[in-house]
Amino acid sequence: MSAADTDRVFFDTNVLVCSHDISVPEKRRRAKNLLNDAFVGGTGVVSGQVLSETFVTLTRKMGVPPADARDEIRRLSGFHVVEISSSL
Repeated sequence: MSAADTDRVFFDTNVLVCSHDISVPEKRRRAKNLLNDAFVGGTGVVSGQVLSETFVTLTRKMGVPPADARDEIRRLSGFHVVEISSSL
């Protein structure tokens, strides 16, 4: 593992969804700040599974229109996207 790999931050579905949840304003603010810092620093990592789970949660549980959820998934795909494997 290189030094650049250890500086990466893996985001799970909960953090991504929380960044849209207006019912928990402090958690939402913190999640948005974490995501923004990772975008700016180029350190964010997500998996394809997390992106899929996020889309489903945003559309089915939070009522986000599918087109808006797709835009968010495209934005989050700017992070380093890894696929789940046994070695991961």
